[in-house]
Amino acid sequence: MAEELTFSFRFFPSREVAEECQFLLRNNGVDSILVEDSGDLAKEFLGDSPHHKFELLIDESKREIAELLLMDMAMEELENIDRSHFLFDFSDEELMDVLVEKHEWNEVDVLLSQKILRERGINLSEEELERKRQKRLEALAQPDGNQTGWLIFGYISILLAPFVGAVLGFALMKSQKRLPNGVKVPRYSTTVQNHGKLIAVFSLLSLIVKIYFNVGWSFGWFEF
Repeated sequence: MAEELTFSFRFFPSREVAEECQFLLRNNGVDSILVEDSGDLAKEFLGDSPHHKFELLIDESKREIAELLLMDMAMEELENIDRSHFLFDFSDEELMDVLVEKHEWNEVDVLLSQKILRERGINLSEEELERKRQKRLEALAQPDGNQTGWLIFGYISILLAPFVGAVLGFALMKSQKRLPNGVKVPRYSTTVQNHGKLIAVFSLLSLIVKIYFNVGWSFGWFEF
């Protein structure tokens, strides 16, 4: 069964919130696995912490059931929300952003945003929202900006600190970022990845040479 639970259903900022959702699904016959997103090497090395730490995996065939369960729970909670909720202070544009960025909000917030917008006389079709969501995903999927500073540091590290250079090169080469819909894409452009590969390879070679000579001098291999 576990091998079937590979569909990325939701991301959560804390284990407690993730386990609440997992408990609801389990009680309604939807098995799930909770995994911690530890990020990738570049996030750790470059100081970019993951936005969502916990991921809930389910069987993709149960996706619709799981969505309905969360929606039903959200509808019940919606009835008990008063006008002191922070979303009532949002502007129309901010509320529309909640709908567009629905993967980053819970179902209650999304439903409440829709309700508030309707009260204000604003109705967005699902087709229009999907177009906005797709446009945003395409923008987020673009490679991160200029990495010249890290590339220069990497090339300098080849000679001065080859281990650091190898780690940085690998990070630039292999780093990925997760989009709000769960899809992972390369964090950096092909050009940066290629530079990262060069930095990693030459750093490893430099490290091997340094180790060889250090060991050689220790054992007197190079005495004349």
